[in-house]
Amino acid sequence: MDIRFVLFNGSPRKWGNTELCLQRVARGLSARDVATEIDPLSEFRIAPGRACQACRGRGRCVQDDDLNAMARPRGLGPCRGG
Repeated sequence: MDIRFVLFNGSPRKWGNTELCLQRVARGLSARDVATEIDPLSEFRIAPGRACQACRGRGRCVQDDDLNAMARPRGLGPCRGG
């Protein structure tokens, strides 16, 4: 089983402390043959959740933002509503 980590950078500052810390974590994981990817959330358009539960049974958020396009290829779905 291949292990893969997606590291989410919640800071809007490119090359800031959060980015540097995530890069350090990624290097440590890479040294152990763990694939990593750093995603800067500031580059995505993601609306706050509305707790509408409309995603239940659909496996995706009903809001038209970047969350669905970002999550599915990374194996982060399906949405369970909550």
